[in-house]
Amino acid sequence: MKHVFEAAGFSENDFIVGIAPGAGASWGKDAKFKHWPAIKYAQLAEKLSLDLGAKIVILGDSSDMPIGEMIFGMMKNKPLDLTGKTSLGDFAAAIKNLNILVTNDGGPLHVAVALGINTVSLFGPVDDLTYGPYPASSKHVVIKKDLACRPCYKNFRMPLCQFDRECIKSIEVDDVFTMIRRMK
Repeated sequence: MKHVFEAAGFSENDFIVGIAPGAGASWGKDAKFKHWPAIKYAQLAEKLSLDLGAKIVILGDSSDMPIGEMIFGMMKNKPLDLTGKTSLGDFAAAIKNLNILVTNDGGPLHVAVALGINTVSLFGPVDDLTYGPYPASSKHVVIKKDLACRPCYKNFRMPLCQFDRECIKSIEVDDVFTMIRRMK
């Protein structure tokens, strides 16, 4: 994967931030409940690029291609988009090249934690104490909103949301940007 990053103009001295905006194919139609909005990922990526000089990589499997394409399309500073273009091994190798991964809760988070890569994970309906980064570490920051209805995902079931996904939508770009700037 190193050659892919080099071909895209990335170097070892760059501050490289990955974003994994998907929620995993196993969630099927309920994946939308875990998605931080694509517009917010795009705004965050632009802000990281402009304010911190970050190089951005979008990651995910083939089920994440629609949201990856949306984010790519909204960005002026075009990222390296690897969504749906890597094997599992190459996906892990790509994560190994990052300084930080920003992701919804799910598989990419746990791959990054296992590889020792800093993470900022965004938790909506899922309990971060059960499904969050393990082991807990200052290298792995969870951002969530304390709402009376969250976490609502229990016993492997996602109830109907009466609040239009407020738990994930209410996480602001500046909340995430501030955390990344502190971790840089």
